[in-house]
Amino acid sequence: MNFDDLKKALAKEAKAAGICKEWYRYILDANSKDRLLLLYYAGLDFALGNDFPSKRLRDEFNGIRQSYGIYDNGEVFGRINTRRILAYKGAVGAASYDGYTVGQVWARAGSKITVSASANAFVTIDMIEGASVEVEAWGEARVIVFRHGGDLKFKEQEKSKVTINND
Repeated sequence: MNFDDLKKALAKEAKAAGICKEWYRYILDANSKDRLLLLYYAGLDFALGNDFPSKRLRDEFNGIRQSYGIYDNGEVFGRINTRRILAYKGAVGAASYDGYTVGQVWARAGSKITVSASANAFVTIDMIEGASVEVEAWGEARVIVFRHGGDLKFKEQEKSKVTINND
């Protein structure tokens, strides 16, 4: 799909989901897929709350979305100190954080993620029903899990702390 058609299709889906006029305009005015992916994260609450965009349109970002930490449909990943990771259905992988890094992880239904945090890393994880997450923390790392269902296993070592906020 060419870029102009992609923007129109995204804007149409967003409008049907109830996006405001300002953000509708942002989508249509975007000048690159990179800009659209930045908008995606800036409006992540809308995107996740409305299952936006559809898988068909997410697939239009194959090859570029991975560099933004967005994985889908059977993709396997291993990332170190990546600020953001969003795993959709079928994504399997591991994310490691060390030193004084900060990370955010979103585990969607059907994803399987292992998160390791060490030293003084700080990581938040948002997981929903159908996601599988394993967390291992050591050193003085801090991990906060916002659990809205799903399968969670965790291990704390040394002075690390894993906090679970159940929905």
